[in-house]
Amino acid sequence: MSAALDPGAAGALRFRGKVCIVTGAGQGIGRATARRLGAEGGRIVVAERVADSAAETVRQLADAGVESMAVLADLGRHAEAQRLMHETVARWGRIDVLANVVGGTIWWQPYHRYTEDQIDSELERSLFPTLWCCL
Repeated sequence: MSAALDPGAAGALRFRGKVCIVTGAGQGIGRATARRLGAEGGRIVVAERVADSAAETVRQLADAGVESMAVLADLGRHAEAQRLMHETVARWGRIDVLANVVGGTIWWQPYHRYTEDQIDSELERSLFPTLWCCL
């Protein structure tokens, strides 16, 4: 079953039955987070902007016996963050875990080259205030 995702997680079902939203779950660290939470028994909400990558994560989870669903949303928009929460609660009745893994940056450069204004701008567009206000 879900042990196929990560043999090291076999038997460590710390998220058994928990409803876990993972933002940015369509690739990279977000997908790995979704896979790990699923391997440990979680029901996974794959929150993603790109349909193909969300579908691939859902497919990988299903192949491993993990219950999941995709919600396509641009979480930089308050209404879409609210919709993510509402769709999750409509499906599973609650939210137990929120893993904000979605990332990205306006500027692609090494961190030490960012100006203070660029760092402030990145922090202002962070998902955390958007998602936490909706819970």
